[in-house]
Amino acid sequence: MYVGDGKMGLRVVNISDLANPQEVGHYDTPGQACGVYVTDVYAYVGDLDAGLRVINVSNPNNPEEMGYYNTPGYAGAVFIVDGYAYVADGYFGLQVINVSDPTNPYQIGYYDTPGYAQGLCIAGEDAYIAR
Repeated sequence: MYVGDGKMGLRVVNISDLANPQEVGHYDTPGQACGVYVTDVYAYVGDLDAGLRVINVSNPNNPEEMGYYNTPGYAGAVFIVDGYAYVADGYFGLQVINVSDPTNPYQIGYYDTPGYAQGLCIAGEDAYIAR
């Protein structure tokens, strides 16, 4: 299980024995780790103070940052679809970041939502953003 633990960063927890979960690794992001989305060997972490962080978790005992994109707002929830990261970025709405090369993420678009974007889900071609 991968947990955004605020100022403590990304926590990796082995839950194979639900009665006895064990932390097996962590990565201290620069700010406050919030949203986490895991696909393949990468954990994409929305860091409220430091944007989108791309962490290689192929070795859960030793996660390593591969790249990052410093969003303009407060990166929270993250959702990954087909090489793109959709990030709820506070007062800067929805940020769309190309993560096809995890070492070099870059913004390809954004949508200025009303209010403060903090949660999101992608379903098909639609983005649902909680504020």
